Amino acid sequence: MNIPVSVKLCATANLLSSVRAAEKAGASGISAIDTLRCILSIDTESGLPGLPTYGGYSGAPIRPIGLATVAAIVQTTKLPVAGIGGIENCENLIEYIMAGASCAGIGTQILLKGYGIIKKTLEDFSDFTSKKNISDLENIRGCALKKLKSFEEIKLELKQAELAENCTDHECQKCVMCCLQNAIRLDSGRIKIDPSLCDGCGLCLDICPDARIRLSWT
Repeated sequence: MNIPVSVKLCATANLLSSVRAAEKAGASGISAIDTLRCILSIDTESGLPGLPTYGGYSGAPIRPIGLATVAAIVQTTKLPVAGIGGIENCENLIEYIMAGASCAGIGTQILLKGYGIIKKTLEDFSDFTSKKNISDLENIRGCALKKLKSFEEIKLELKQAELAENCTDHECQKCVMCCLQNAIRLDSGRIKIDPSLCDGCGLCLDICPDARIRLSWT
């Protein structure tokens, strides 16, 4: 019997050796990623794990890992790669294609929302390709890979945090507490940022509930 077989890889595998083994064995394609090994929870009163064995973590949180894994695999093989992991909508599907996937798989969202999510995703994808005048997926497949660089290739361009508007919220002070460089402080009833201490990490932007901080070029 001769049927196509796709090998499913997990993100923690040795990708290069696994891909080469799949090619040597005659695989027709590769899919990635599988669920991530996890212990979902531990009852702190009894010490019992939520499940009696390790589980498989899936859904939206694993999508960034799936994208990175697919991008890495695509650059090592000519076999078609199916992107799997955390696809919730059409945009996520497109992300995987732009990372180099030839097709994609949806699992968790079907369990949560039913099979209708497939039809909705395909309809939205059709609208996307029509608006962008995309007649062939190869026109966008892997397009993001060209923009990926190694850490050594990235030019270091420092930014510094600054207040987009004055903040006098004495109760919050989340930015003060999160700044490891002690560049942010409450002074005379106002939040102030010392540019000589700021390293431009951007954590304060993410943690500010009112978006009162921004990064600017030094």
